[in-house]
Amino acid sequence: MIDGARYLAAVRESAKGKPREFTEMVLVIPDQETGQLVPMRYNANQEWFYENTWGTIEEFNESWAAALVKGRKDTATSGSDSWAFSICYCRPNTHGLVLADSDESNVESQRNWDLWWNNIPERILVGKDENGREIWVTRTMKGSPWNTERRTFSFGRIDAAGQYQEEATSSCTFTSVRSIRTGLGKSFDFFIWHEAGKSDAEMSKTAMANIVSGLPQRCKRFYEGTPDFTQGQRSPLYALYQGMKSGRLPGRALMRYWFLNQYNRLGVGEWRASRERLGEEFKLLPEEERLLLHAEWPLLSHAEMFDMMRWRDWKVREFEGTPEAAGRHDLGRGDPGRNER
Repeated sequence: MIDGARYLAAVRESAKGKPREFTEMVLVIPDQETGQLVPMRYNANQEWFYENTWGTIEEFNESWAAALVKGRKDTATSGSDSWAFSICYCRPNTHGLVLADSDESNVESQRNWDLWWNNIPERILVGKDENGREIWVTRTMKGSPWNTERRTFSFGRIDAAGQYQEEATSSCTFTSVRSIRTGLGKSFDFFIWHEAGKSDAEMSKTAMANIVSGLPQRCKRFYEGTPDFTQGQRSPLYALYQGMKSGRLPGRALMRYWFLNQYNRLGVGEWRASRERLGEEFKLLPEEERLLLHAEWPLLSHAEMFDMMRWRDWKVREFEGTPEAAGRHDLGRGDPGRNER
């Protein structure tokens, strides 16, 4: 049961640009183990992303920008999608654009939006009047089906005849850099570019030119992605991050190092670990020892540090395409996907 007073307060905060309480109170996600829908609670990565990005916004109408370089599977995409949904749901006359490196990449975002919309309560009890009668907040919005790439929320009221009267709308458009008409003829209140580090450099130039020309000064802009070595310094994320870091561009340049992700760990005896790193301790490489001196290296126990280095070693081998990375170094000894000790 959602507490009505807290719900109203959360809606007001979300309309200002701070939707975390609304998100964790109202939105749901499938539990990874059971598959059942549970309240969406920010994990450690999403909490960091929110506190360093959207959480820094004081008022929704202020100008704001950030470029985030992150590791893979850090859940930044679902976190920013939930921000966009909550803003559009709670703030009438708000319009956003979400850009991805390909049309296929938008499928997950659209799936998230459908899940959240279909599972928000239609009526919430917020209190009682002086006569003891219950007061309910009734959802009088209508969520449109996907119109090619766009999801629109309609805000309105029920008139005396019981008919729905639309008074305002909010919307979010999902598209990709491969669309030559991306951003043309539209003005947006917020703009999110998913995986800007992977986007094709030439296509990105056209997308940026079309989008930037239509963004008002107060538009909130968020660029995030994992570095793609095939694009390198030609990627829009690289240029934006370096520009903000140097002060040439307005905005926050953020780096989420892989070792700040508490989920990047491999335990003792894990089958993906190399033969030399199956045990509790092992000799660190020189570059690993240097990592321990990094200014942002987290406070870890001895065992946690080795778990993280074991994970790093696995990812390096996976990137290099070695047999060990596929768990094949024990072929002929039982399960080829496991280490027999």
